[in-house]
Amino acid sequence: TQAQQYLDQGKFDEAVSLAQNVLSFDPQNIDAQKIIAAAKAKLKALAEQKAQDLKSGLMNIGATEQ
Repeated sequence: TQAQQYLDQGKFDEAVSLAQNVLSFDPQNIDAQKIIAAAKAKLKALAEQKAQDLKSGLMNIGATEQ
């Protein structure tokens, strides 16, 4: 339940950590597996968005310097 709350609050690292702890006691826990997958997907999407924002920002700086 707490891992799901972390996921819902955007605390993805905390959600993964807590869900992994659950899996250490219950390796077949489907809910924990789903939370980890969802949190990792969100983290990946955020990282990709930040990279795209950075790339766009650098391109804008280059365009204004020309």
